[in-house]
Amino acid sequence: MGFNMSMSIKYRILADNPNKFLYYEYIPTMGFILKGAELEDQVEIGELYPQKFTELYDVNGKEIYEGDILEYKLLYNNYFLKIKATVVWKSCGFYLFEENGSELPLTNGLEYTIIGNIHEKTN
Repeated sequence: MGFNMSMSIKYRILADNPNKFLYYEYIPTMGFILKGAELEDQVEIGELYPQKFTELYDVNGKEIYEGDILEYKLLYNNYFLKIKATVVWKSCGFYLFEENGSELPLTNGLEYTIIGNIHEKTN
């Protein structure tokens, strides 16, 4: 099974003006393609830190990207713990970095809710 050259990889970046995410795809045969923007749209791009789509969705059907802050529940000693974690790309996969410093791989076995991203304040 080889690499599909027409397969796209989704990313987003934060534009400074207006303060919103720009979504784009990388297609190996075509390069980067900005989604939902006209050529005459002018945006100011601050830090160029692309955030990759994880190929997973939260419980509301929203795409989960690197940099998103998620909330999920884990069963521990017969109790459900509500946990907040940030999605980070590490070496060869996406990981959840929890507030207490622990980390675990991002998998499709849990129900995640996006509660923000690293560019927003969350409670």
